[in-house]
Amino acid sequence: MRKTKYYRVPDIGKQNELVKSGIYKYVRNPMYLLQLLFCGALIINLFTVYRLMVYLIFLISFIFKIQYEEKLLNTYFREFPTYKEITWRLIPFVY
Repeated sequence: MRKTKYYRVPDIGKQNELVKSGIYKYVRNPMYLLQLLFCGALIINLFTVYRLMVYLIFLISFIFKIQYEEKLLNTYFREFPTYKEITWRLIPFVY
């Protein structure tokens, strides 16, 4: 995905290689993982049903977004299927 800006709708852009180094060696979506961890800490800090509902909506939207992004990456990068086999989608050892 693009490295310079955050977009609501994922786009491959002009990037011509798949990033597989750093944290991307282990998790394909580290940005989403960190956002979920941060919001999870906010829920733990002050639990309310409202915060939990927002968090679940957030999580579900990320799952749909990840699926869409992976379809895009699969069409643009030949090495993506093998990269998927050696990395976790979002949460290491879980998903």
